[in-house]
Amino acid sequence: LAEAGRADRAVTDALAGDYRFLRRIEHRLQMIDDQQTHSLPESDDQVDRLAGFLGFVRPAEFRDALGAALRRVERQYDGLFQDAPQPPAGSATMVFAGADLDPDTLAALSAMGFGKPETVIETVRGWLHGRYRATRSERTRGMLTRLAPTILDALARTGDPDGTLHRFDAFLQRLPAGIQLFALFHSNPQLVPLMARILGTSGRLADYLARNPGQFDSVLMPGFLDSLPTREELAEELALMTAGVPDYEESLNALRRFTNDNRFRVGVQMLIGMDRDGAYGAFLSDVAEVALSALVPRVESEFARRHGGYEKGALAILAMGKLGGGELSIRSDLDLIMVYDAPADGSQSDGAKPLPPTMYYARLIQRLLSAITAPTAEGLLYEVDMRLRPSGRAGPLATSLEAFTRYQDESAWTWEHMALTRARPICGDPALCEAIAGVIRDVLCRRRDPETLLRDVADMRRRIDKEHGTDDIWTVKYLRGGLIDIEFIAQYLQLRHAHDTPEVLSPNTEAALGRLAAAGALAAETADTLIATHALWQRIQAYLRLTVEGAFKPAEVSEDLLAGLARAADPDCDGPCDIAALERTLRGTAAACHGIFEALIDAPAARLSTGG
Repeated sequence: LAEAGRADRAVTDALAGDYRFLRRIEHRLQMIDDQQTHSLPESDDQVDRLAGFLGFVRPAEFRDALGAALRRVERQYDGLFQDAPQPPAGSATMVFAGADLDPDTLAALSAMGFGKPETVIETVRGWLHGRYRATRSERTRGMLTRLAPTILDALARTGDPDGTLHRFDAFLQRLPAGIQLFALFHSNPQLVPLMARILGTSGRLADYLARNPGQFDSVLMPGFLDSLPTREELAEELALMTAGVPDYEESLNALRRFTNDNRFRVGVQMLIGMDRDGAYGAFLSDVAEVALSALVPRVESEFARRHGGYEKGALAILAMGKLGGGELSIRSDLDLIMVYDAPADGSQSDGAKPLPPTMYYARLIQRLLSAITAPTAEGLLYEVDMRLRPSGRAGPLATSLEAFTRYQDESAWTWEHMALTRARPICGDPALCEAIAGVIRDVLCRRRDPETLLRDVADMRRRIDKEHGTDDIWTVKYLRGGLIDIEFIAQYLQLRHAHDTPEVLSPNTEAALGRLAAAGALAAETADTLIATHALWQRIQAYLRLTVEGAFKPAEVSEDLLAGLARAADPDCDGPCDIAALERTLRGTAAACHGIFEALIDAPAARLSTGG
């Protein structure tokens, strides 16, 4: 910093010396009882002994040196944040001190849109009286006193001032310390309205920030709102995060931080209405692939410490569903199939506790699933759904390549081959991944009876509609004309035409529709309609899963959330949301898409059933 001209050399030299001094104290503290502590002893005698351990002849010299170091650092720190953000222009002076409620403050809060100004005053008083751990230090309360008008103004602009204040209060209650957050707000006041928007529209992101308040730092980094890293850049980022982390459990935490930080980044971009032309799904899929690619060898290595391995053994992960198609959302679970290849000669693994192949890979995959789904201090990595594995819930977690191939050739139902159109090996042994891809390609390119295929697809859609059918326009997955209808069209046409034109195959729904149109298996205009509608449903689903828990009820959410929903439906929208008009538009879109499904699948299948 001094060499770059960003800090005074004398200051940086003094800080470096104080840093070394304080670190040396910390190290000696931790050596005394082999404890991970950062606090001085409570008794004078213990402090005296610590002074001697540090080489001070007289304990008073240690106390003087420590006090001087702390004061020097404090002066430099306070100097960074002496310019507090000013209250919004025209805002009234607010008084939160005293036992009585100030009438002018009550009137100002009411004018700002708070429905319960008395509760607002009592809440802010609690902050300033140090009710929560995050507001107990004098410095923090001083910053908060100056920031309170700015924070309240930002909360008032969310469309639900009282509800957002309640969430901000809960956020403060969960913070381990407040100085870091309020220092950021002091030096970067533009973060205050962003914080209010997150609290006002996305409980998921708000919970994440409560656990990781320092994540606001990343918002200030160049490119946070301008670009998304490539898969290669993500892999480099993760490699840096895990470099020199030999501990297995800590590596799992690093992987969770990596995925959660990137989900947070996408969530913020979605909230502020950035249009990425479908890039979010591909980016989140890249994040999952990079994380799993780093996780698998770590789990294998940890497992091999006890059970060894096989010289010619291999494991690969087959992604299905949204991950297979590169369409992951922030709340998506991972549809996975675990496939292994091992010698069938009766040999066992070469570890201290050897296992036969079937048992070896069953236990290895259990360990892998635990590494993915078990919660740690950083949360969990992902939820996993393995119902698409051969034989579903009744099938083993670990599937050999031979068993996978035999099942797909001899036992799989049509709907399982439909799901296989979205399958993609994403990590593991490269040769095994290539072999699995070959099996999938051979299965999908098999010649099929078109009438049987048509009946099976129509019947499967009727079964889903019977179980999950809905008229709720916001349940875009199961709605007729929604995501499942479009995905079924793409899957049906791929299975029907892949034998003659294998180039129509793609695990990504929109890419597959484009390839089908290019091959003449689908009218270009129809493909364009389906692709645009699929992208629309994906944006709406992603936004609602980010902002709403449970069923979406427009009458019960804030205007801010509705405005964000309108932007998700139409990225060019830059105004309030007319929810009734938006619903009419979406119902018309769904009806058109359902009409395409009926023309391509339902009506022809019905004619076959009646002999017409």
